[in-house]
Amino acid sequence: MILVLTDPGVGGTFLTWSLHYLAGHKNYFQIKTNSWINIPDDPIDNINAHAFLANHPVKIDQVQDMLTSLKNNQTSDFHTMYFHNLVEDIRSSNSHLNPGARHQPSAELISSIVPEFKKIIVLSGSHPLYQCSARFRVLARKWNDYNKRNLSNEEQLLDYIDHFFTDSYKIWQEQDLNCVWDRREFLALNMRPFSTKTISVNVDLTIPHYNFNAFELYTIFDQKIDQLFDFLEISVDDTRRSHWNEIYSKWKKIHANRLSFTMYFDTIIDYIINGNTMDLVRFDLDLVQEAAIQHYLIYKHNLNLKTWQLEKFTSTTQLHNLLEPNTHKLPHTYLI
Repeated sequence: MILVLTDPGVGGTFLTWSLHYLAGHKNYFQIKTNSWINIPDDPIDNINAHAFLANHPVKIDQVQDMLTSLKNNQTSDFHTMYFHNLVEDIRSSNSHLNPGARHQPSAELISSIVPEFKKIIVLSGSHPLYQCSARFRVLARKWNDYNKRNLSNEEQLLDYIDHFFTDSYKIWQEQDLNCVWDRREFLALNMRPFSTKTISVNVDLTIPHYNFNAFELYTIFDQKIDQLFDFLEISVDDTRRSHWNEIYSKWKKIHANRLSFTMYFDTIIDYIINGNTMDLVRFDLDLVQEAAIQHYLIYKHNLNLKTWQLEKFTSTTQLHNLLEPNTHKLPHTYLI
């Protein structure tokens, strides 16, 4: 049995599929369907790898049931269970303000099930800005109604705003501040782009495990896959390696925009402040990414942008020419 623990939304499904596929498995036991199902040759849909149905509990009370089910269905290969910070942790009322806090129930749960698994992988270390995008990798359930799921990126962003910033958002709406530059500034003032959940705080890292950085997964996993399988004491099926490389190459493209934004963020800020020239169209920035740039200027440098009628960030020169002193009263307790 292999346990895959990850930060939320960093590629745990693709990783888990890769374990089964490269081990040469034809099928695996899928708990939700309570049956043995075929390993897909290609797990990728347009935004993630969820065409593969991982054994992925999302609530504490599901974990033991899944564990029992796996133990009751013997295999000559291996079973996998994958989960990240559980719903009880992610949806806690202060999750966006104190994302690095240890979630004691999750920590106790992980500690209790670790002895059941022969091998443990901890996939973590993704840069917070990787999660900073209005193009979500999963259309999640609504914050105020877990039984309903968001149907679009725009709906999910509004759901997030309405849940965490209800009062301030109501004030902006009452003032009819609904243009794209208004929404960007609202996000810049309220969002916390450098705050993301991590699984590591809930794991006893003194236990034997394979520490796996998420950026390595997005970029050079094809060069490191044998190291992981050596740790797992599993042989790679070389007849599947070529096809897996093709799928991995396709999957990496899903992450390209987020990685590029993360890698160049500090340079973009520096260029804006100093008046250096960089084309921003190449980054295909979405509204949340633009808001993160404005957020950093406000909170870190006490600068803002004259953004009235500014519909799109196109260059650092454009933004440099719009710089002005910040006039918003900022919370003294907030640190980037």
